[in-house]
Amino acid sequence: MQKSSYGRGKNNKMRGHTLKVYCLVEVKDKGKVIYSEQFESHSFVAQWLQLLYSMFGLINISILGNSVPFESPFITPIELNAGSGNQSYGIQVGSGTTKSINDTALDTLIPNGNSAGQLAYGSVSITSPTINTSTNQGSFNVTRSFTNNSGGSITVSEVGVVANVLALNGNRYNILITHDILSSPITLANGQVLTVTYIFSIQT
Repeated sequence: MQKSSYGRGKNNKMRGHTLKVYCLVEVKDKGKVIYSEQFESHSFVAQWLQLLYSMFGLINISILGNSVPFESPFITPIELNAGSGNQSYGIQVGSGTTKSINDTALDTLIPNGNSAGQLAYGSVSITSPTINTSTNQGSFNVTRSFTNNSGGSITVSEVGVVANVLALNGNRYNILITHDILSSPITLANGQVLTVTYIFSIQT
């Protein structure tokens, strides 16, 4: 199986920006716009990455507000850290070949298990954020492995991330947040393991 450099360019550096934010500033005089500028923001800071890390993994972090002492709360609205065998959320894999901006699930989910057409879902692991102050870059990884114990070959052609979200009504919901079709489907022989990693990165 060919080794991939997914998400990285030459010299193993992260490519471009996958999360884009735009800022629009306007000046009005007597109700008329006299100045307008829209630009892509490059201003995510380390605490944004730490906030995502805490929400995805239900992990407490140290935060510092504008003028308050350090605290270590759990930020719990969003979780990705599904346990072993839990196909409901975290990273999922499937055999579908189409995607849309309106997708709410993978096209064809490959279920958890050890029977024909199934893959054994490992637990989701989330690395601590790495912040490089010299390059103003930061990232953390969300990773899951899938083992083929089915006795036959299984082809994976789509991957995605499903978040488990706590709503104000007290209920939890599983919500698809990313869906990607692989450029080339991967066929796993019996006994082989597929590992999928999503890299959440910032560049200031």
